[in-house]
Amino acid sequence: RILFVIICASLVAHAVQSASIFSSTDCFDPIGPTVNGACPPNYGPIGNLCCASCPAGSALIGPTVNAACPAGSDPVGSVCCLSATCPVTISNGPCNADDTCPTAGYACDMANQYCCPVVDYENPANVIGPAIGGLCPIGYVMVMIPGGSPEGDCVSLNSVPGVCAEAVQDRPCPAGVGCRSGFNCFTLAEVCCPA
Repeated sequence: RILFVIICASLVAHAVQSASIFSSTDCFDPIGPTVNGACPPNYGPIGNLCCASCPAGSALIGPTVNAACPAGSDPVGSVCCLSATCPVTISNGPCNADDTCPTAGYACDMANQYCCPVVDYENPANVIGPAIGGLCPIGYVMVMIPGGSPEGDCVSLNSVPGVCAEAVQDRPCPAGVGCRSGFNCFTLAEVCCPA
């Protein structure tokens, strides 16, 4: 049991440091091929397979171990998904009815039902400056950083845990659409990553 806790703590620490333990091409608990590119709930396409996935707005940490997940993540079927928690002062509003968030870079705090930033706003290298009229350039999202600009600051979507490396990204996919063949939309960052 102690070894499991140490391993789980190590996984979370590694996820925070590297922003990804598993790549967007790792398939956990495959149930079969996609049907016209679609999969049932709690499964998403990885290549041509339907694989266990996290709800929109949550990043995959990895498979469960004996149905358990490391701190900072919750079990969803056979995988562990990033948990989102934050003070209400930096949330950007309520979650959608399906526990997703309308803005890239935000995930639903399931307990409180409001959207929390999952971008790494604490690392100054990810912040390019204040939002202008609440808007940020493509590839960035506005976050109300404690002690930051009163209108919010623009934080890189490349700091979302689990997003593919910037060098292999194809193009933005606003609202989850617009990826060409061979790429899937990583909806939490609204960017096309290799399938």
